Amino acid sequence: HGAVDRMVEDFTELLKNPLVLEQRSGEFAEQGAVLVRLGGASRLPPLLTALRNQHPAAQVADACAFLQGMVQVSEQHEPSASLKAQLAREGDSIWTALLDAFAHELRGEVADMQTSLVRASGLSSSPMTKALLARSLRATGKVAEADALRAALRRELTTIDLRAAPQHPLLGPELAFAWRAE
Repeated sequence: HGAVDRMVEDFTELLKNPLVLEQRSGEFAEQGAVLVRLGGASRLPPLLTALRNQHPAAQVADACAFLQGMVQVSEQHEPSASLKAQLAREGDSIWTALLDAFAHELRGEVADMQTSLVRASGLSSSPMTKALLARSLRATGKVAEADALRAALRRELTTIDLRAAPQHPLLGPELAFAWRAE
């Protein structure tokens, strides 16, 4: 519960700094997804409501909608069709692919989860998405493919760009999740 509490504190701080949130909406969405996976889904709705009341930019609004979908899927094991339509207004969306994958995961539909994760990884280079895909590959017996993807992911996570802000896996919950996902 310590990780959940810390993440909720971080989200609460973001409420006070909406400009930071606009610049990191993708990371916010992934951290919220980790929060849901850690059992903190019930803690997200009040934070999402507060964020929506701030009239956020489109990318933050989409991240909030995605996280609301994650909460819904954690409870009902199915994303709402209207939410998916909202998130896919410009065609296929990383958000809808991840919601579908999470629903399939909770229902134990490993092959369908993998299909959704392949779709998601084609739409985003997110380390968390790659980690989830590696885990699903392993679950379906594709161990060599899973190991190759994990090795590539680990290389990617440990590459140092001296001009970029540090992104060690321990600096972001979504990166730590990607590092540790099996």
